[in-house]
Amino acid sequence: MVADSETSILARVIDAARGDLGPDVARRFLRFEFGPKDVQRMEELGRLSQDGQLTPELRAEYESYVRVGHFLALLHSKARRSLHGATAA
Repeated sequence: MVADSETSILARVIDAARGDLGPDVARRFLRFEFGPKDVQRMEELGRLSQDGQLTPELRAEYESYVRVGHFLALLHSKARRSLHGATAA
């Protein structure tokens, strides 16, 4: 449940519903993404998880990727909302 708490806290801090970023900042946030090596590692960990082969250390690594993914999703949501608001105004 730690991830849920962290995600909830980040959601409140980032407040993605408020599109209050400037366009340059919003576009920069949208460029934040996992690199190819991280994507490959996440896919590997996902396969191991589906096969029930995650050790406690690998599970912790996998959960870290999930938390960072949630963080990126919040940033991207705020950035898209900010850009949409800027074009709608």
